[in-house]
Amino acid sequence: MMTDALETLNCAFYLVLDFLFGRLLTSAVLKIVLQQLQSLELSPEVFLTVLRSNVAWLMGAPAGFKLNAPLASILGNGILLWFDFWEYVFSLVISTHTPWYAFAQSAWPSIILDALWRNMGATLQLSLLADMLAVCTWNTYWVYQYFTKLNMLQFGLFSSLWKLFLGKKNNVLRKRVDSCEYDVSQLLLGTLLFTILFFVVTTNMVFFLYFGLVRLSIFVTHAALWLPIVGLRTLPIASMVYWWWRPSFFVAAVRLESCPDLQQATAKLDLFDVGTGVKRPADDADAQQQIAEIVARHGLQEPHTQGKHGGCAYFWLVPAISSLSSLFTRLRQYSQALREQYSAGAVMRSWFFGSKIVPIPLAILFDCSHEVNSPLESASHTAMRTSAEKKNL
Repeated sequence: MMTDALETLNCAFYLVLDFLFGRLLTSAVLKIVLQQLQSLELSPEVFLTVLRSNVAWLMGAPAGFKLNAPLASILGNGILLWFDFWEYVFSLVISTHTPWYAFAQSAWPSIILDALWRNMGATLQLSLLADMLAVCTWNTYWVYQYFTKLNMLQFGLFSSLWKLFLGKKNNVLRKRVDSCEYDVSQLLLGTLLFTILFFVVTTNMVFFLYFGLVRLSIFVTHAALWLPIVGLRTLPIASMVYWWWRPSFFVAAVRLESCPDLQQATAKLDLFDVGTGVKRPADDADAQQQIAEIVARHGLQEPHTQGKHGGCAYFWLVPAISSLSSLFTRLRQYSQALREQYSAGAVMRSWFFGSKIVPIPLAILFDCSHEVNSPLESASHTAMRTSAEKKNL
């Protein structure tokens, strides 16, 4: 079928563009980026040094905020200890004294690795860069996750204490909030816990906001590496060229146009096949009502009061050509999945409390079975006459 041929051509154009952009990315873009990184002295070690200095700044009085000094010292020293451990492990992995590093620097392996990197395509290159970014910033992920779980615990305690002051409690069995009477000692204990928690939560929130912004910057960089992959994979070049050359192939729907001239109506009527799964207008209740209005507008009467052609309405079935934007089916599916998975509420819950967001399936981009809204194949023109009797409307 022509639809399968277009899909095959789209994949072929994608592979060609992926290879060409990969060569361009290797020869020009990455060299410029590496020069900028070297001029700015950016590396994983520099990134870790900046994190250490900022954590030490948070342990004092950041931006003039007076934090809880003992708690800030405990949190900061724990984070610095984790960074020291991560630096030790990272130095063992990327050290120049490791056997794999010496093997990669030898003659033949370096030539093979360089050839593979230059010819693997932009998609794989950007994916590897995104994975390298995730590995190099893995230490900040766990610190951020710690503070999100701490946020969940703190706000859960605030919610429980608020119910205590309102005289309510959670009914776990019936999953609802019921009224409850508390004595003075319980209210006094709740007041003490609320006071302690209120003055402690500020220190935790300062550390959380800092590492939240760090993870946000990493996420933006990761998205900047991923967006070219999405744009390259969702670009239907073959379908766009064929749409420009033969737009009648891409039929979105058909519409009925009344034809009062009987001689013209019986001469010829072209109908384009709109594919399976697309309802004819006569199968839809709204379309039937529109047909009835057209019949009434032309003053058609019952068959026994008309002549040879009495009681019949004649229509043109006119194909509606789809727009160019309708060819980007993968992009629409990916955008819809993105809106469903990354809603505002889901993003806020994930950022504040570390709730897991289910990743978007890669099959939407790379699996041909997800191309469900592929262009519709046009059939040959057939001459036909459509009649609709008033008693059947």
